[in-house]
Amino acid sequence: MNIQVVRSSQDLDCLRPVWNELGKTNTTSPPWTTYEWFSSWYYASSEAISPYIILFLENGKPIGLAPLVRTVVRAYGMSFVQLGFISDTNPNEMIIGQSDQPRCVAALFSHLYEAEHEWDVLKLRGLRKQSTTSQVLEVFLQKSGRRWIWDNSIQSPYLPIQTDWENYYRNLSKNLRNSVRRGIKEIQRCGILKTLDYSTPDSVDAGIEIIYKISERSWQAQEGTDISSGKDGRFYATFAKAAAHRGWLNLKILFLDDHPIAFEYNICLGGTVYELKSGYDLTYRQFSPGKILMRYNVEYFISQKFSEIDFMGAADEYKLQWTKLVCPYSNLWMYAQKKKSTIHYFIRAKIISKIRHYKVLKKLQRKLGRLGSSSDKQL
Repeated sequence: MNIQVVRSSQDLDCLRPVWNELGKTNTTSPPWTTYEWFSSWYYASSEAISPYIILFLENGKPIGLAPLVRTVVRAYGMSFVQLGFISDTNPNEMIIGQSDQPRCVAALFSHLYEAEHEWDVLKLRGLRKQSTTSQVLEVFLQKSGRRWIWDNSIQSPYLPIQTDWENYYRNLSKNLRNSVRRGIKEIQRCGILKTLDYSTPDSVDAGIEIIYKISERSWQAQEGTDISSGKDGRFYATFAKAAAHRGWLNLKILFLDDHPIAFEYNICLGGTVYELKSGYDLTYRQFSPGKILMRYNVEYFISQKFSEIDFMGAADEYKLQWTKLVCPYSNLWMYAQKKKSTIHYFIRAKIISKIRHYKVLKKLQRKLGRLGSSSDKQL
């Protein structure tokens, strides 16, 4: 097996047909494995990053790729050249067929050893803990002779669709059902409630403008994580247009009369719905517009026979109202055989991990202390 490293914007643009062809071989490929996702994020980024896409070739034919980037990061008072996935906020994975993974991972490690002068730290963020990729990586890490760390990332909620809407909704909590029903009843006293679809190439630009306005009045805006800000805003707009042309986009906006009050930006790919981003106007928060739109959308996705809804991101409370299942993700750090890489490893593995462990123990101690106080009062 041979590999080819794509290092420039020009070569990235030329890689599109090969990338799309590889995506066809895996019908369950999530959006973050697509060319559209990578290129949208890359061109939206204001950081000094360059492609470092490793293409795996067998007899001259591409059989997989690792969509990496190369960037300089600051950590612990030093600069490090880091290889990793382009997105540091979402799950990630390599695009390799299951049967080809051992050979491709072997080729990946072989290249990384030979090209150690090009990097200090490898960070593969957001790998599914139980995936074949993680298991294969673990085998090769044990043989690598390099220092490495697995640490926990997010636990992301998901909903396998295994029943009809009526049965699913009936089994949700009474509080959630009452909140949705009450919100719909009260908001309809104020005007006409309707949901509009902006998923087509002709409507997506207008939809993006509307969700920007909603996002600017959302709770995310107060925390600086709204969809309209900076790099994220550029990425989501670019990717929405590309996804609309590929038929993946599901962009729904909830209106009260002519006022947009909530949105959901979803991607439908390979039988799974990916909830990329959502938000609502805080002016209408007493009506729970986010829950109302979620209720309409989940009913629609179940009726359309999708196999799963991936709520994406961390296990936030509002997501866990709709499902109790979570998928754990991990981050892999591997270090080059260099002095500065070793320093990074020891700080992260020996110092930071102990600090985190100490914080967990202190939190548990405080919790046990509160429980003890409660017991004393009851006695």
